[in-house]
Amino acid sequence: MKMAPPVFPNKFPDTIETEEHKQLVKDVRNTFITKFQASIDDETYYPEDVYIIDKEDWWVWCFIRNHHLDKDVLATAVDNINKSLTWRKSYGVRDISTSTVSQEILNKGQMYVHGEDLNGNKMIHNHARLHNKAMTAETQKVFVLHLEREYFQAKGEIKFILFSDMHQAGMGNIDMEFTKFTVNCLKEYFPAAMRYVLAYEMPMIFSAAWAVIKQFMGKEAAARVIMAKKKNIQEFIAPEYLYPYMGGTNSYVYSYSNGEPATESG
Repeated sequence: MKMAPPVFPNKFPDTIETEEHKQLVKDVRNTFITKFQASIDDETYYPEDVYIIDKEDWWVWCFIRNHHLDKDVLATAVDNINKSLTWRKSYGVRDISTSTVSQEILNKGQMYVHGEDLNGNKMIHNHARLHNKAMTAETQKVFVLHLEREYFQAKGEIKFILFSDMHQAGMGNIDMEFTKFTVNCLKEYFPAAMRYVLAYEMPMIFSAAWAVIKQFMGKEAAARVIMAKKKNIQEFIAPEYLYPYMGGTNSYVYSYSNGEPATESG
């Protein structure tokens, strides 16, 4: 039996359902193009990103859903599009690939896509114990590599979660810079991206850091972070996708061959 999914109220559904929704998408798109025409002309954004905003409703809808609590949804969604597209070009998102990121990080298996939760959401794994703060910038690129691929494959269907495995992580693995980057990606740059973040076995020594992170995230985003331990992890993930130390039967061993996709979704 599938679990009852975590409830995160949003006045806008996952997908466009009504004529009113269609009109709002049209209004946001047209306002963005009018307001930021100069930025479009001087290629502050990737032309490919502008094309998707102009032609594909799902991405515009994600920005609208991201601001469902705002009084002026249209204005804040438009500004969010500008912020996201500007960041994407400046960060070089479309230039990130398995051949341009750190091969060391890909090889050690800190992050990869594998399995699904009980509701069929694909899981992006992040093993905190393997994180090296000396390579934060490169680790961020690997995170974007996976997020970009999954986000644009899902096209607004939001069928993935971030599974943060904190088993055996210690003080040396706490990285506020990387955490803030992750939060910004999920809040601003890849709107309406994930169902939730599942944090497994967060150590007590992380409590102070988590208190700071929650303030940075904001109430709504922080509510999407679910804490789980070995005793209740199977409420979210079946044993077949849990490793033995989590109480599961998953025998999957991550491996990466140079030049090959670092994700099951390829």
